[in-house]
Amino acid sequence: MKKSYKNQFELNLDNTCYNMGEGDNNFSFDIVCNSLTKELKDQALKAGKGEWSDVRVFDRKFSTYNPGTQMLLETFDEQGHEWEDLEDYEGSVNYMESMKNVGQAEELIYGIGTDYIDEMELHRDWEDIMFPRAEKSPYLK
Repeated sequence: MKKSYKNQFELNLDNTCYNMGEGDNNFSFDIVCNSLTKELKDQALKAGKGEWSDVRVFDRKFSTYNPGTQMLLETFDEQGHEWEDLEDYEGSVNYMESMKNVGQAEELIYGIGTDYIDEMELHRDWEDIMFPRAEKSPYLK
């Protein structure tokens, strides 16, 4: 039995991008229309999206995620990452929310794309947000 996402996700068919903190629906991500729940898929098809079109979906819970998770999701979206389906997105978010150290962050990020680790060192950005180091403190002169 598929999980109901009725209260968490809504379609963003105008593809407007929102910055963090703008409005109630302040984060949307790419997903293939075919991977949506029946209710959202029907809405997308009525709006003229094809079965295999990319659509954007709002995550109404985004503002409740920790800052490290928010940064990772925004970076993945900026880099064009597309989630397989809502279960893939939610599972990744749940794991991000449970990460306790940079090793777990590195493992998750590496699984999404090696360039996020090798080129961008995204796991270090996550660590700086979640566990600020004294030398990075804005209070040091």
